[in-house]
Amino acid sequence: MEAITSTGTLLLFYLQTLLTVLAFSLVIIGITWLITYCLRKIPKVGNVLSALFVLFIVFRIVTAIWPRNSFYIDDFEYFTKLELPETVEVLYKSSSFPDMHGDYFSKALFRVKNLNVENMPANIEESSECSVPVAVEAHIALDSQGVQCWFVDNLDGDKHFEFLYFPTADLLHFSFFKK
Repeated sequence: MEAITSTGTLLLFYLQTLLTVLAFSLVIIGITWLITYCLRKIPKVGNVLSALFVLFIVFRIVTAIWPRNSFYIDDFEYFTKLELPETVEVLYKSSSFPDMHGDYFSKALFRVKNLNVENMPANIEESSECSVPVAVEAHIALDSQGVQCWFVDNLDGDKHFEFLYFPTADLLHFSFFKK
C-alpha cells in the first residue's frame, strides 16, 4: 500500500512539475510574442528589433541550459577564492538546471598549469580521502600519484564542493552541489 502511495505521490510531483514548466513556457512565449508584435509596429526597424529580441531570448535560454566555460571558471574562483590562470582550458563540463528550490550541481575538468594552492582560505582543508572521478580517469595514468584533494562540506549551510588537483597531469577537477 505504501509503495502505491509513494508512486502516486511521485507521479503527482512529476505532473505538477510538468504543468509548471508548461505554464512558465507559455508565459515566456506569450510575453515574447507580445513584445515582438509591438516592435513590428515600428516602421522600417520593427522587424529587425523583433528578430534581435527573439535571438536574445533564445541565447539566454540556451546559455541557461548549457552554460558557457566562464560559468564553471567563475564557480571555481568564487567558492575556492583561488584565481585560475588565463591559460585555463575546460576539458569537460556538466551541470544541472536549478530546480525550483535553487538546487543544482556543476562539475568541470580544467587543464591548469602551475595552480597556486598555497594561498588556500582557512575554511578549506586538504583531505586525505579522495576518489578519482570517471571524467578524470581518461586523462591521467592509472596511478594517481601526487593528487591533492580538498572538500568543503556545509559551506553556507547547504553548499558543498570538492576539488582535486593533479599537478603531474596539470588537471583540476571541481565539483559543486547545492541541496
